Amino acid sequence: SVLIKLTTGKISITTSSGEYITASGPMLIFLAKDQTIHITMEETHEQLNYNLIELDSASIKNAYNFFLYEHADFSAPLTKPTTKHLLAPIETGVARVFNLLHSSNKSQKLSQDKKEYLIRFLLSEFIYEPEAFALFRELSQNTLAENIYNIIISDISRKWALKDISDSLYMSCSTLKRKLKQENTSFSEVYLNARMNKATKLLRNSEYNITRVAYMCGYDSASYFTCVFKKHFKTTPSEFLAFLSSSRHQYVN
Repeated sequence: SVLIKLTTGKISITTSSGEYITASGPMLIFLAKDQTIHITMEETHEQLNYNLIELDSASIKNAYNFFLYEHADFSAPLTKPTTKHLLAPIETGVARVFNLLHSSNKSQKLSQDKKEYLIRFLLSEFIYEPEAFALFRELSQNTLAENIYNIIISDISRKWALKDISDSLYMSCSTLKRKLKQENTSFSEVYLNARMNKATKLLRNSEYNITRVAYMCGYDSASYFTCVFKKHFKTTPSEFLAFLSSSRHQYVN
């Protein structure tokens, strides 16, 4: 999942889950995992300025359990969430906490406990949204697909095969495929998402050219990588870099 602090400017977000979101800064935006996101910069007199932080399932679960304890008077519905995003205006102090967490992820200065506290503070901004509890509960569950994703992302340049993953998880290939199907996904889809997400991170860091990023993500051909990237994100790596250069952004892995 991703947390975005949109300071200035206006963006439109289209997701693979079928949602269309428009937001103007200052705004805090939470986007759930397991969806492809396409961001478009809208015309405005303000320059686009945003920061972005990734949140794992463990951090969201920690926050969710804390919210349940603190808001015992809330009746947390057991229904599935109908949205995969949350919006909240940036109140006093929120930007400072976000920036502290953002910089600590780069410098590793804060302990894990302090980071979890800051994440809880930021996610609490959404707590009175009707879908928040249901969405956080669903995202706090670490799925098989996420376990596979984490294995792949740990060595993204490797040419992974289904059997490699099944051996790592001590289960047969058929069992692995069946369990992934129950989660409405597949090995190839998880593998592709891992590669594409890593590619965008590397491109955001501006340290590598497109050819280098392709090889780092396990592709032998930069042109084939470009085709896959465009099909996945509806934009080419070059267009993605142009978008980044036209806005002020920071990204933390």
